[in-house]
This record gives sequence, structure tokens and C-alpha cells, in this order.
Amino acid sequence: MTREFKCLMYIVGCTSKGSTVGNTSIQGVDWKRLFQLATEQEVSFLLTYALRRRNDLGCPEELRSEWTAQMFETLIKAGDQKKKVLELLAELETADFQPILLKGYVLSDCYAVKDCRISSDVDILIPSNKEARVCACLKKRGFEVLPRYTNGHHSVCTHPDYGYLEIHAELFDRLVADVWFRDLDEKIFDLQKCVRMETTGGSYITLGYTDNLLFMTLHMVKHFINGGISLRMMLDIALFIIKYRERIDFRSIGMSFTP
Repeated sequence: MTREFKCLMYIVGCTSKGSTVGNTSIQGVDWKRLFQLATEQEVSFLLTYALRRRNDLGCPEELRSEWTAQMFETLIKAGDQKKKVLELLAELETADFQPILLKGYVLSDCYAVKDCRISSDVDILIPSNKEARVCACLKKRGFEVLPRYTNGHHSVCTHPDYGYLEIHAELFDRLVADVWFRDLDEKIFDLQKCVRMETTGGSYITLGYTDNLLFMTLHMVKHFINGGISLRMMLDIALFIIKYRERIDFRSIGMSFTP
């Protein structure tokens, strides 16, 4: 493990929890390489935010200013999209489409600075028998809709104002479900235990705390098998466990947790 990677883990670990970043072990690192790693590991905003809070960490001012400008530009767009998506979720609920939000915003609420956890897409689970109607509804709103492929588990809906939405009819694609669950048919997830989360700009319904942890863990395993996992994925799960440890039934999913 390189020194830059160790420094990156230290900085984003502190920032994600809201802890102070010290500068004693960071002097002399290759900051350009540090930002390259942060981009690869999907944690560049955590690194940038730390530099916004501390200007004595040794990062060249030109590099610091460049990334800060990128961060603010992205935050403005992401904030506007989140507001619109939360409004859309409320409308889908009113229309009885029973939307369940997955990953993204659910996980960003676990970070000390929520805006530092930016999602490239929004994942929404709906009952499979309502998928066609939801996609038709979104198409009327101006979304470009790409139906799910055979054995796939989600449709893709894009819009310049709402971003990239994945409308899931199932939690996992059929091949993964067949290998992992066999005859269980994903009934290990209890959608009757979904919870409502309140957040800035609105609220949303998501999986129950235990189901959410199981789903995110399996999702990370899938990524690990397909090509690897990132620091952000590991942070997502660690911070979710820390925030909701009193509400997660670790024994029911074969996990243990020691504070």
C-alpha cells in the first residue's frame, strides 16, 4: 500500500465522520496522485472538503482551487437534482406506485457532510407489476426510458433535470438472484419492514435497517466479483452500521458488531 493511499484513507475517514484531520502524517505526499486515487475510489469530494476546511495540509493552492471549483459546480447541480427527485418520489407515493429508495441518498445521510457523498444515479425499487406504469408516467414527464433487458432487474430513465434514474423491479438481476438465493426468490428481504427517512428537502421510504445492510453488503460483493470495490463502498457500509447499529439485527443476517 502506497503512502498516498494510506493518507487518502486517513483523510476521508476523518472527513466522513466529522473528525479533525491532522497534518503531521501528510507532509510531503504527492497531491496530484492523491486526487487521482480519490477519483478512482469515488471519494474526491471528501478529500476536497478536508482541504476547504484546512489550508495547512500542504496541498498546492492551484490544485486545491481547481478541485474546489469542481466540487461547488457539482454540488449545485446535485442539490437541485436531489430536490426534484424527492418531489418525484412524493408524487409516485401519492399515485400508489410504492417507491422504495435504495443506496445513494440513504447512504449520504450517514455522512457527517451529506453533500460529500455524491451519487451518479438514483435507484428506486417498485413492485414489478407497476413497472410499466411507472415508466410510462416518467416518459410523459420527459424522461428518456430504456426498458430493462431480458433477465435484467431495472429500467433506465434519464432526464436533464432529474439525472439518471434506475427503476428496479427486483433488487438483483435474475442471474445473481438464482445463484445467491436459489429457491428463496429474495424473500429474505421483508418489504413490510421498510422505514421512512426524513431528510433536508423531503422524505423517502427505504428498506428496513437490517435489510438495507444486507442489500448493500451483497451489492458490494457483486461489485467485488465483477471488478473490485472502492473506498466509498466500504465507507457507506461502515457509516451505515455506525449510525443505525442499535436498529440492525446483526444475528439475523449472520453478522456481528462490536462497538
